[in-house]
Amino acid sequence: MTKKITKESQQQFNFKLTKIEKIKFYENDPDEIGFNSITKDKVRTGIHTELEISIEKETIGIILDITFSNDNNSDLNLYGIKTKHTYKILKMSEIVKKINNDSFNIPDQLLTTLISIAYSDTRGMLAILVTNDKYKKIILPIVSPVKLLPQKSLKQPDDLSAD
Repeated sequence: MTKKITKESQQQFNFKLTKIEKIKFYENDPDEIGFNSITKDKVRTGIHTELEISIEKETIGIILDITFSNDNNSDLNLYGIKTKHTYKILKMSEIVKKINNDSFNIPDQLLTTLISIAYSDTRGMLAILVTNDKYKKIILPIVSPVKLLPQKSLKQPDDLSAD
């Protein structure tokens, strides 16, 4: 998938989604954790976003970690998924500027578009992976990608040792 973002008097961005990874997925047995006493409106959705940026490889990775837990006990995870979407950004060094070791200046329009695609893809993965009928009734909420912008969750693959 190659996409071009353009807006009058704004920069043009060309990118391609190069890789989608399911890092982890789990479902706890609802009967074993007492889900029968939990209604779907008492389920809390936790969403954590991280970025992996490599100016050298011209890539931005969006990592989403989504958990569904009991609203009264956020330590009790019902199920969850962690995904990584990697995008190749054409002429990235002209668009994304490194400020220091852990800070980059990325145009909001580009970043929110990439996050939005990753979130929607992850929603589709959940639709396929969730097998329990009780969990299938729980809906991943619609969230503005602006609200999913990471605060300080940045990794630079070029600076990390192999995991």
